[in-house]
Amino acid sequence: MKKTIEANEMSVMRLFSVGNEQFIVPVYQRRYLWGKDQWIDLWNDIQNIEVGEDHFLGSIVVINPQHNIEINQFEVVDGQQRLTTLSLLIAALRDSLIQSGGEQEESIGEALHGYLHCSTMFNKNLPKLIPGRLDRDDFAIIVDRKIKEMTNSNMYLAYQFFKELFFEQNDLVELAKTIIGSLKVVLIQVMSHKDAFRLFETLNDRGLSLSAADLIKNYILSKAARTSEDALDDIVETWDEIVELVGQLDHLRFFRQVLLSKTDGVFSFNKLYDRYKTVVDKSDSIVDLVDELKEYAVFYNQICTATTKYPSVNEKLRAINAIGAATSYTLLLKLLRNHVTEQQLVSILNLIETFALRRAICSWSTNNLDLIFNHLALNTPVDTICVEYIKGVLTRADYIPSDADFVANLKTKNFRQDDQCKYILERIEDYHVNFSKEKSIANRSFVHIEHIMPKTIKSKSSKKEYGDWETYLGTDTALHDIHVNKIGNLTLLGSSLNISASNNPFEEKKKNYEQSSILMTKQLTDCPKWDIAAIQGRTERLAGIAVAIWKL
Repeated sequence: MKKTIEANEMSVMRLFSVGNEQFIVPVYQRRYLWGKDQWIDLWNDIQNIEVGEDHFLGSIVVINPQHNIEINQFEVVDGQQRLTTLSLLIAALRDSLIQSGGEQEESIGEALHGYLHCSTMFNKNLPKLIPGRLDRDDFAIIVDRKIKEMTNSNMYLAYQFFKELFFEQNDLVELAKTIIGSLKVVLIQVMSHKDAFRLFETLNDRGLSLSAADLIKNYILSKAARTSEDALDDIVETWDEIVELVGQLDHLRFFRQVLLSKTDGVFSFNKLYDRYKTVVDKSDSIVDLVDELKEYAVFYNQICTATTKYPSVNEKLRAINAIGAATSYTLLLKLLRNHVTEQQLVSILNLIETFALRRAICSWSTNNLDLIFNHLALNTPVDTICVEYIKGVLTRADYIPSDADFVANLKTKNFRQDDQCKYILERIEDYHVNFSKEKSIANRSFVHIEHIMPKTIKSKSSKKEYGDWETYLGTDTALHDIHVNKIGNLTLLGSSLNISASNNPFEEKKKNYEQSSILMTKQLTDCPKWDIAAIQGRTERLAGIAVAIWKL
């Protein structure tokens, strides 16, 4: 049985020298983008190769459904920038060798010229690499040695960058041996886009995951390529706008949550390509499909960056993002697309916050979250009763912890110094000031989570009159690790005050707390002693406040 994924390590010579292999960058891929930083890195790698050693450049993933006696065309799905740069490097080396005037140099240069082309008995001197449509003309000019016709493109800049470096070298023959013999890549051949998607999922690498998302794009645009060139141009332009909107966000999560917001049934990430393939195949208009994806991308960007037109909604979105409730985006996409009111959105976001936070504190399984929000996205009526409908689902006894469970888990939970913990403390501070919003924490990076009893109690204090924490705690020292990360031992403190407080004794820390504008921190100055009993008492009190804030 033929393997569907095959990987082979090979030198640049092997990559380029097989006469009947041709690499094709699909017409809808983005153009050549590598710049001086990447060119310098490649040159430094070449310069640092010792005699007898190799240097691995990375992988190139291609689709090649079958081999035949004519030109075997490999569709490049990952490694386009690397492969194009190597081609430009070889072109610059070829021209530098030929122009040097030596007989051996000229012979090697002509051999390299052959590397940039592929031939069979049926086809002669075809380009080895066919870049994306926006780069093809510039690349052909370089490969065919027609530089005088060249415009000042990024490809020409790369070619000229390497050519200037070659001009400074004393032995181009030895350098040519190093480049074609010691630079190595792994060529990964797959039989189909689906196999490539499976590969990227298995590797679980961020960069490769983005390429896996590109496979969805490739399938959509390959369908579009069957229409007119004008339609393809418009679709590619719209796709570029989608890419810009999603930006550095998780592309695969975006594609998956779009489908979860509009189609019935939950599916894993490794089924994402199959799902989109089905959607594309059933679509009456690729143009309409891509336009709809752009509309979703606008809303997805607004959700993730909390940049809707409503300040009150944005405030709640920041809370949702802080507590890690990303599965709710499925529902939020549907609500924003159907233009529910600002008041409804705020009420729904409050419900989601309570639902997500209670489950997180109680460590409930996340397995059914996609199912819940998929159901809500498909069934919530976008009218006056949408809030009540969502409330009825999210407050089901089997979906959300009870008050008793929430309080019990909050008191025993060991908190980490993360956004979720910081947000919980912020909301508790809001409670202390009766949610007056007279002052708010504008930038969380300026406020730290302070451990009142420090995480480390073995270090000696510079304040000798107070002694160290181990002496201060006495027999409670044995309980330090159990209570140090409880909610009752945590508060918020400005970064400069937090650094100053450090591991100082409690009496010294109180001087910093007195300077704080955060009320629940300032209140600590009223405590005569900070021991395990004090932590337990404050934990009990804060748990009571929390259940009042995030009430059912």
